[in-house]
Amino acid sequence: MTRYQFFVQGNSVTFLDTGCADYAHAGRQLLAAGFVALGSPLEATDPTAALQAFYRLPLAAPSQPLIRSPYALLMAA
Repeated sequence: MTRYQFFVQGNSVTFLDTGCADYAHAGRQLLAAGFVALGSPLEATDPTAALQAFYRLPLAAPSQPLIRSPYALLMAA
């Protein structure tokens, strides 16, 4: 199983595969851009399963729905 770290900024969410070669660099870029890492990475079989697992988490409901970034799958690949 692959581990995916999720990041949020306002109502936007994206994630990174923690095993990818540039994970540390990409994570620092997200943090510098104002994203916040959410908890521990989630384990999933693929990026789609990771997103499904993330949206099942009992997080506090935002005032607006989180925006699913179309770039999340590219970043996780």
